[in-house]
Amino acid sequence: MTTQKQKTLDIGFIRGLGYAIAQLVRNSVDLNLAEYLFNESGFSFEDFVEADVDEYDLKEIREMLNEEDELQKVVREKIKRISSKKIKRISSKKIKRISSKKIKTN
Repeated sequence: MTTQKQKTLDIGFIRGLGYAIAQLVRNSVDLNLAEYLFNESGFSFEDFVEADVDEYDLKEIREMLNEEDELQKVVREKIKRISSKKIKRISSKKIKRISSKKIKTN
């Protein structure tokens, strides 16, 4: 069971963490570190909202997460394109190999 004191400490920690992450993003100090802190914290964006992190800081965190999502989408699309090209290439090689073999009849 979580006590009221513990809840207050958790909220304070989340607010401080939100501030730190936002400062890293806002000042372009180290975006990798900002993402690392967010991911390692185990908190979701909703946790930051529920802890009533300042909107000024939430804006920076939200933008960081959206940029990460956009980057992941681009990477996924590139992987799909590369994979489909490889599949087509492999398929055409197999078809050529199979068609070049003579069919033996009994």
